[in-house]
Amino acid sequence: MRIILNEMKKIWNIKIILLIIFSSLVVYNMFMSFNINYFFSNHPEQECYVFAMEMTKKYGKRIEQKEFDQFIKEKKLLLNQEFIQSIANESILTDNGIYTFDDMYLFFNAEGNRHIQLEKLNGDEEKLQLMSDSKCRIYGKEYDYIGFKFQTIMHIENDYLNAEKYIDYDISSQDTGPKSITRLQEIKDTKQYKNISINETRIINRIQPYFFFGSIVIMLGVIILISPLITTDNLRNMSLLQYTSKKGRKLLSHQLIACLISTFILVTLKVLIFGGIFSTLGTQVFWNNAFNAFYNHSYSTFDFTYGQWILMQVGLLYLLAFVLTFIVFVISKMSKNYITLILKGIPIFTVFVFICMRIFDKPFFMKNPLYRFTQIVGIELIVTLLLIALGIVGYVALYKKNGVMDIH
Repeated sequence: MRIILNEMKKIWNIKIILLIIFSSLVVYNMFMSFNINYFFSNHPEQECYVFAMEMTKKYGKRIEQKEFDQFIKEKKLLLNQEFIQSIANESILTDNGIYTFDDMYLFFNAEGNRHIQLEKLNGDEEKLQLMSDSKCRIYGKEYDYIGFKFQTIMHIENDYLNAEKYIDYDISSQDTGPKSITRLQEIKDTKQYKNISINETRIINRIQPYFFFGSIVIMLGVIILISPLITTDNLRNMSLLQYTSKKGRKLLSHQLIACLISTFILVTLKVLIFGGIFSTLGTQVFWNNAFNAFYNHSYSTFDFTYGQWILMQVGLLYLLAFVLTFIVFVISKMSKNYITLILKGIPIFTVFVFICMRIFDKPFFMKNPLYRFTQIVGIELIVTLLLIALGIVGYVALYKKNGVMDIH
């Protein structure tokens, strides 16, 4: 144990710690902070997110037809009152027969709309422009985005009422594999589309990029933390001293244990820090909610909740970090100086960026590229475990070579 602690002291030197902090801040400010600062900025995704939170707090994880009808009825009543108050200040709309959101929606969204609009306005393009400007204000901050709220509640109603049709469409698609068809049929039969969940645009546009770049920060931190250990010993000719005794030759295993413990500490610290930042968004209200909601059209490959999905990704982060630890440990042993170490480390980091791009691209969903290619449920975990096996094999080969190496 004393040897492991001494090796950990060598790993956690102040220069390395400062470099990890600096690199983490750079990546966070360049790529991750945007997903936090602008999490609530997009419309109408923001309105869908708020309505989903309201439904979760009121009805729990699932909403039945009667409950949904009541929710929509109440929302439309409140929004209609708010809309009438807002449009009263826009005389250009009321003077041309637009009094409700339905009136405005039909006018501006009719097929071949510009021709029809001009026909209704006797070809007055200036009036049409004024009405369009008024519509933009209705959808904007001035009226608290009432247009987006009304539009979103209409889309939510349509998605709920047509949820089975959307699933049937995916089942009949030529791009849907046989296992995906079986899974979609299961979702339909168990009526999982009645679930309430965080909307998929938040996952794709904000949560997934945050997780991906978080994984990059962690992988970069592991390389910075672990890689200098053995190479530094090589530069100081410590390896030659180790080979002179049986116990010294076994030091490699103690160094690996020290590296794995250090990796665990580093990943834990970063997960706590970045997870703590992310928790300020309040998405934990969906923690116990399943994913296959009626307004989401990305379906999971098996049943899990939002909280379980987060924890599974954190688990993958730990496993990938351990894989990288094995690999970096081996290349550090094979490097005689820092230049060689850097030249070997850059391609390793590049490969792991690519791996993270594939694994953390909608993981455990049918749209994940690994699943779409293999149709294997849990392929993300399988790939990670195979990488761990390769890392262990590489270390075992290095350990055996180290045990019989001659000193010249």
